[in-house]
Amino acid sequence: MFKWIYSNDILSRIFLGLITFSFILGTAIMWGPEGLNLFGTSYIIKVGNVIITPKEYILELNKLRMEYNLPENKLKKEALNNLLILAILVYLSQKDGFYVSEEEIK
Repeated sequence: MFKWIYSNDILSRIFLGLITFSFILGTAIMWGPEGLNLFGTSYIIKVGNVIITPKEYILELNKLRMEYNLPENKLKKEALNNLLILAILVYLSQKDGFYVSEEEIK
């Protein structure tokens, strides 16, 4: 079926380029940051409908590294504890209908 493509040098390069481009683009979409995941969303903590992503975990971990000089395993536990408490508070506030408006933030 592809014999006529492989016999022409330009067509074979275009064909292989399209395959390569679609592979790279597909990989970036599926596994890149904030990408799609067919097997479910990637999260560290999920409380109800509140999701803590790996990106938020890394940000919290880096914040704690800057503030405290602790061993790595204690930093990781502390970051998970902080995010778990935050997720629980957000879930409970959403469940009870508490929301902060833009005017209150200003």
